[in-house]
Amino acid sequence: SVYTDKPYTYHRDKFLKAKEKGVHLITVFDVDWYNNQDKIKAYLKSMLTPSKALYGRNCTITKIDKDVADEFTDKYHIQGATKFNSINYGLFYQSELVSVMSFGKLRMEKNKQDYYELHRYCVKSGITILGGANKLLKHFEKEYNPKYIRSYSDNDYFLGGIYTKLGFINKGQCKPRYYWFLQDTEIKREQCKLARLKRKYPTLYDEAVTSGAKNKEDYIMVQLGAKKVYRSGNTKWEKFR
Repeated sequence: SVYTDKPYTYHRDKFLKAKEKGVHLITVFDVDWYNNQDKIKAYLKSMLTPSKALYGRNCTITKIDKDVADEFTDKYHIQGATKFNSINYGLFYQSELVSVMSFGKLRMEKNKQDYYELHRYCVKSGITILGGANKLLKHFEKEYNPKYIRSYSDNDYFLGGIYTKLGFINKGQCKPRYYWFLQDTEIKREQCKLARLKRKYPTLYDEAVTSGAKNKEDYIMVQLGAKKVYRSGNTKWEKFR
């Protein structure tokens, strides 16, 4: 049955086994297909059809505003924009914005001096920029002189090969994130924080407490008829300078 319980590492394990055999496994969840179909199709097309090749050496770099970066990333990156990017560079070819790379301070360690996170790198659909990512990263390194850069690749879609080319080291796997699937709808885990569930479903919360449930969130959501779905996880990448 499609609903048979599986280990929370099920999709991550499939990704890693495929990668070991040289296979790029892409996992498209139904909720993503419903909500992000156009960008998923564009991503798959980019992997299967030739694209116009440009050279990074023929492009220029300019620091761009967050709203410009977010608009471009929302349009061309399968994960969309991120709220954490405070440093954004655009790669321009003949005055046209063709690529964006975005950085910010480490999300959980913002006070660490000269420590940064690479949040997004994306290229306009139908284009490949040879040396573009390397040129953008070197420009950032020259301006900010970072001691350390961290980034993550989404195993649902990416192998993370670009990070190796940029000098990053594979630091292993993060615990896969999950969402709840209820009545054909994705409910993100952030919407299911226990304090929120306690306010919304006080009776179920009391039942969870009375029954001694180890995970009250799980108890409440399962009682509502939801299914917990774990994704393929992220690969963590680091670069020291």
